[in-house]
Amino acid sequence: MTDVVVIGAGVAGLAAADALTAGGVSVTVLEARDRIGGRVFTLRPPGVPVPIELGAEFVHGRVPETLGVADQAALLLAAIEGRHWRAQPGSRGPADGAWESIERVISQLDAQRTPDRTFEAFLAASNVAPDDAAASRQYVRGFDAADPSRVGERWLALTEEASERDDAAHQYRVVSGYDRVPQWLARRLAPDALRLGSPVERIAWRQTRVTAHCAGGAITQARTAIITVPLAILAADDGIVFDPPLGADKRSAIDNIATGSVVRLVVRFREPFWEGMGLDRLGFLHTADPTVPIWWTSYPLRTPLLVGWVGGPTAAALAQSDGETIADRALDGLATQLDVERRWLDALEVEHWYHDWEHDPYARGAYSYGLANAVDAPLALGTPIDRTLFFAGEATDPDGRSGTVHGAIASGRRAAEEVLAALG
Repeated sequence: MTDVVVIGAGVAGLAAADALTAGGVSVTVLEARDRIGGRVFTLRPPGVPVPIELGAEFVHGRVPETLGVADQAALLLAAIEGRHWRAQPGSRGPADGAWESIERVISQLDAQRTPDRTFEAFLAASNVAPDDAAASRQYVRGFDAADPSRVGERWLALTEEASERDDAAHQYRVVSGYDRVPQWLARRLAPDALRLGSPVERIAWRQTRVTAHCAGGAITQARTAIITVPLAILAADDGIVFDPPLGADKRSAIDNIATGSVVRLVVRFREPFWEGMGLDRLGFLHTADPTVPIWWTSYPLRTPLLVGWVGGPTAAALAQSDGETIADRALDGLATQLDVERRWLDALEVEHWYHDWEHDPYARGAYSYGLANAVDAPLALGTPIDRTLFFAGEATDPDGRSGTVHGAIASGRRAAEEVLAALG
């Protein structure tokens, strides 16, 4: 029997396992995939100058959790720089005032408002210019992966306050690949402590005794468990079965947090063609395309890569198509917005990459967001049960950092501290 079984080897689970190992307790980590990292998913195709990120890409701010790993693991970070440009049929130019338009709306959000309301209801009741409302909706869909008609005003206000505390205007990339972060977190685990290809189907538990049943019949017994699987797995009818079932408070918390949708497409071209189009120091390209409205480059690194991004309900609908259809629609929209022939763009394309997070059986979506009237749900989700079941993951962060790698790392370390206290 091990002291702690950790369910999931994303950054939350690995951060918890690392802290527990340092605390001198025995740990077994069960991971459904054949790799660690969870929603951090990095590829290194031959001939590509930088790693391809199909999951998390950015370090959102001067956050000690991720920057601390980078410092200790000697990881090189590149600051996100470059200009924001706007393109639509017939015109291209700087995206001046884009953030100011959003800020005029976001600054009015009230983290203490009672009763709470959806962001859409907030917009309807506010004196917001139509263009500012449209820009802020796009921001909520794209950045938070949220549905404006469901996400809560208080939750959004809390996340904006957290971003300000974290100095999120300063963002970075891990030049050698984001997967170096989970690799570093796993460095102290003994080889037999990490079991890949071990999807947990059932957790039987009573106080100070847990039995995790994996597909194929393997079982792991422990005194306690830390559950770090994505929220959508906990919410699914065919997800992990708890015996006895989780109580009404925990189920209510799960039901009051949503999983957002994101479609992300990475395209490699023969050359960074945008340099010849007057898009000087291109960082982000904002377009009027309703399918994939945002593209970004690797700037200040010079690579021939563009990342297309869409979040929220549009992404959920788009993800019902296969990857090739998504790439076709995205590139068609990009050509239209740049006023170039699609065949010209096709001649420049070398390859593209896409991962279907929406139908990934171990993710079932992107990252979490809070519904209206449920700003306390992440805290309730992260609350331990009978000093035996503990919960971590970005959806359990109560301080507005859900959807971030640093929030997930912090949650894993918090759960590890709770377990160490419980084990005495």
